Amino acid sequence: MSLFKTFIETDIFGFGEIEAKKRDEEEIPDDDQPIRPFSVAWMMDVLARKKIGGRVKASHAFLDQVTWGEGKVGSVRVKLTPNIAVFIERAVDDVQGQRTWVCKKVFKPNLKEYAGREEVVANDVFKEVEKLYDTKIDTATEEHDYLINLVKRMAARLKAVAPEIFVFQDVKEINQNYYVIYFSLKGVGVGKLATKGRRVTQTPEATIDVNFNKERGLIHVILTTVTIGGEGDDWQLDIPYLDAFYAPSQNKDEIIDTVITALKYL
Repeated sequence: MSLFKTFIETDIFGFGEIEAKKRDEEEIPDDDQPIRPFSVAWMMDVLARKKIGGRVKASHAFLDQVTWGEGKVGSVRVKLTPNIAVFIERAVDDVQGQRTWVCKKVFKPNLKEYAGREEVVANDVFKEVEKLYDTKIDTATEEHDYLINLVKRMAARLKAVAPEIFVFQDVKEINQNYYVIYFSLKGVGVGKLATKGRRVTQTPEATIDVNFNKERGLIHVILTTVTIGGEGDDWQLDIPYLDAFYAPSQNKDEIIDTVITALKYL
């Protein structure tokens, strides 16, 4: 039985309680011993040595990426974000023939519980890679008729499962191919950040842009926050926590699940 659900949320893309596998008594360090941090490099190195079906080798040109399939259509890639979220992506061609990585899954390993057991995480990530490699390849399309339905379903699910600090505000239609879902933060001082100059800032809003790019025939989703100064005298867009393309042929819930996980770990 896969241990996949033991190092991430019980509901892979939802907000169930984390049920990490308990360590054996001999693995628990003494209180006066330093705690070993989770080694991302080790996890990626383990992945890079694995072959799909014993024949498809991995390439590991970048420290934060491992790819199976040499980047051709149907290839699968594991990519890490700066906050150590794991993205599993697949290569497709857009309607112009441009190679693009579409997002299939996003999850966050339990780094504290699995420090020292990076191979367990890598093995279960690889099981997801193998399953994805054998599935039908998603396709881009010049036309679609379901973006508004995707956005409505996404907003409803996000509203239902978003962390308590978030308050759903609105869905704004920019045009029939572009919508923005807005969340604000509860309370004063929630989400405070410290800048290099030690100035306190706040993140009052999270936005999810959902855009159908007709030129490429793909859906583009960006999740980001807006930071304002402590005095409220300036603001700026933060680095996106999710900036991903999706194929219109993908299941709606598959797309929404990735956004939910990204919002959870802002």
